[in-house]
Order: sequence, then C-alpha cells, then structure tokens
Amino acid sequence: MTVNLYKRVGVIAAFLLVFSAVGLYLHTRQDAMSEKVMMYYGDWSPEENRFDATKWFRNDLYRRDVAEGKASAVTMLRNRPLPFKSSDNDEVVAAAIVALEAADAAVNGDSLGNTWPMLIPRIRYRYSAFAAPDKPQDYYNIYLKYQGERYVITFARDGQTGEIIPEGNVQLMYPDSDTQIADREVFKELDAAGIP
Repeated sequence: MTVNLYKRVGVIAAFLLVFSAVGLYLHTRQDAMSEKVMMYYGDWSPEENRFDATKWFRNDLYRRDVAEGKASAVTMLRNRPLPFKSSDNDEVVAAAIVALEAADAAVNGDSLGNTWPMLIPRIRYRYSAFAAPDKPQDYYNIYLKYQGERYVITFARDGQTGEIIPEGNVQLMYPDSDTQIADREVFKELDAAGIP
C-alpha cells in the first residue's frame, strides 16, 4: 500500500515539475517575444535605417545574433538554414567564378569553369541580415582550394526564395592571420573528411 502511495506521489510530483517548467518556458518566451525587434537593413548609412523585424523572430525562422555580449541589430542567425541540393551546384560554381574574377583580375576562373567541381559540400552557413525591410538574406561561405590558394567566398541567398544572389566577397587565406582562425578550422575539417 505504501509503495503505491509513494509511486502516486512521485508521478504527481514529476507531472507538476514538468508542467511548471513548461509554463515558465512559455511565459519567459512570451515576455522575450513581446519586445519589438528593430533591425538595420541595407548598406550602412548615417541615417537610422531600421524597421520592426519582430515577426521574423516570432515565427522561429531566425534568432538574434550576439555581438560583443549584446543582441545585434545588424545580423541574425537562421535556425534552419536552407539546404543546398546537387542541382544548385551550377549556380554556386558560377557565383564563385564571378566573385573570384571580380575580386582579383589576376585570378582567372576558366580553370574552375572547365573542371566544374562539386562545391556544395564546401558550403557553410555564416549569418543573415536584411537587405531591405522584410527582405532577409542568408550568407554562406564557400571554402575553395583553387590554383594553389585557399579562398573563402561569401555569397548571399534570398532568405525567402532561396535564390542565389550572384555577387560575393572573396578573402584569400593567409596561414598566420589571427582573423581567419575559424576559417582555417573549416578547411582542416574539409581536408580531414577528404572533401575535394
């Protein structure tokens, strides 16, 4: 009889504990989401180009990025970045060629265009930002080994349609650069996995 009583009390206590934890979580989340999230958009300007981006965080598509211990008003993180399919590779290679040639006239993308490598496994999500009010863009890096050099090519995708935006930023990797430590780690991971 006492074993049954202890079992019931234990079940009731566990139920109350779980119920309380869920209630506290929902209450905290509702308080956090009741605040307006004002985000910058577009290129930097002296004007305060901000808009109410709260809906993008309420629908759990994005979460706030933290920079220097504070929630960023410029960048955010996508909870589930859009996946790339094998069929996206042609656009990714074309974007890489355009970005490489635009960054350095001495770099010729013909060799990349001739070999047309599979770059999808070399892509990593980086961050997201708004190009205009309610127009999120997700930024990705391609970690490319090309003509004896290592490059990090950052390009954007429309955050709603997934369309690749054909312009990018290119960084040449330097072996001793303190600002490229995280990127060197990604290259090491790709090399260790044998991804060409």
